[in-house]
Amino acid sequence: MNQLKNLIASPQLLFAKAQMLGQNSSNAVDRLYGFDSFNKDEKWKLAFFEAMRETLHIQYQDYDFYRQLMYLSDCNLASLQGFDDLLNIPYITSAVLKKYSLSSSAHAAPALSILSSGTSGQKAEITIDETSLVRIVAGILKVYAEFGLASKQAANYLFAGYSPDASNGAGTAGTDSVVSQLTPSLANFYALDLDQNGHTVFLLERAVETLRAYVLAEQPIRILGFLHYSCEIIKAYHQKYGEVKFPEDSYILSGGGWKEFAHLYGEDFNLYTYLASLSNLPASAIRDSYSLVEHPALYVACEKNKLHVSALAHVVIRDLRTMEPLTYGETGLVQLFTPILQSYPSASLLSSDLGYLEQHCTCGRSGDYLTILGRGGSKKAMTCALNAEQYIQKGRSC
Repeated sequence: MNQLKNLIASPQLLFAKAQMLGQNSSNAVDRLYGFDSFNKDEKWKLAFFEAMRETLHIQYQDYDFYRQLMYLSDCNLASLQGFDDLLNIPYITSAVLKKYSLSSSAHAAPALSILSSGTSGQKAEITIDETSLVRIVAGILKVYAEFGLASKQAANYLFAGYSPDASNGAGTAGTDSVVSQLTPSLANFYALDLDQNGHTVFLLERAVETLRAYVLAEQPIRILGFLHYSCEIIKAYHQKYGEVKFPEDSYILSGGGWKEFAHLYGEDFNLYTYLASLSNLPASAIRDSYSLVEHPALYVACEKNKLHVSALAHVVIRDLRTMEPLTYGETGLVQLFTPILQSYPSASLLSSDLGYLEQHCTCGRSGDYLTILGRGGSKKAMTCALNAEQYIQKGRSC
C-alpha cells in the first residue's frame, strides 16, 4: 500500500521511465507503443499477436494453474499462429480474480500491489512488477496524448478521488496520479481524504470552495476521478454559485466508481448532457474512460464521447449464452485482451460488463470503439452487467 501511496504523491520518476519506453523496441510488447491507435492495420495485428504470445509465454511458465487451464482448453502456445487465434486463448473472468488470490509472477520482483474498486462487493488484488508498471503508465499517457489531452499549459487539479493517504491500494488513485502528469500542475485538491479518526470522507464543501477558487483564478481546470463524485461536486457548486464557468482549456476526465451509484440518476440519465447543463463546458471537454485493475489498458472517450480501443488492446464481444463472438452492434459480454501486464495472468480477461463494438466514429478516427452499457445508461442494462455471471450460469438473457 505504501508503494502506491508513494507513486501517487511523487510519480515523476516513473513518468520519466514511461516516456522513454517508446524508444525501446527490444521486445514485442514495447514495440506496440510505436503504433497509432487509430490505424490498426495488418502490421499492427502481427505486432499485437507477437506481443500477446510473448506475454502468454511468461505467464504459461510462471503460473501452474494457467498451464492447466490452457491444457483443459485444448490450447497451447504452438497452436497460436496468428491474430485470429487470439479467440482460442482461454480467458479468465474478473469474478475469478476477485474470488481467488493468485501468487505473483516468478520472473520479476513485484513493485506494486493494487486493488480494484470492488463496487460489487469483492476486490481483486493485482500484483504488478516494475516493467508492467512502466508499461501501464506509458499506456495511459499514450492514449490521452493521442486525443490531444496532453498540454504544456499548467492546470489546477481537483481530484474527485482518493488522496495519497486515503488511497489504501485503490488502483484508480494511481491512474489519476498518472493522468495529472499530462500537464504541469498549479495546485492539487483531493475530495476523498482521511478525517481526524483515519476514516475516508467526501469533502464536498471544501471541494466546492476549491473549485470556486480555481474558477476565479482563471487558469485551466482539470477534474479527475470518480464519475459520481465529479457530478456531486458540480451539482453542489451550481446550487451555490450558479453555472460553473470553467476557464478555457478545462476538462473533466472521469472514470470508474459509477456502478454503485447509477441507480441514483435514473434510467435516462446522460453524463455529458447533465454536466454540460450545469457548466459552460461543451460535451467534448467531458471525457469518460474505462479500464479495470485486472486489465490496465485504458479506453478514453473522444470528442463524441465514444470509448476508442487503443493500439495496446483488442476487444471481443461474446454471446451471453453460447460465448460465441458477436459482430458489430450486437450486445454481449466484453472480453478484453492486452499484453502489457505480464506479472498477472489476465492477458485474456472476460469482464462482467455488457457492451458492444462499433466502427467509423463520427469524430473521424478509424478503428473500433466500445460502448459499455450502464455507464449513464438504463437501470436494466446496469443490472444485467452486474449479474452477467449469473446469466451465464443459468443460461438466461437480460
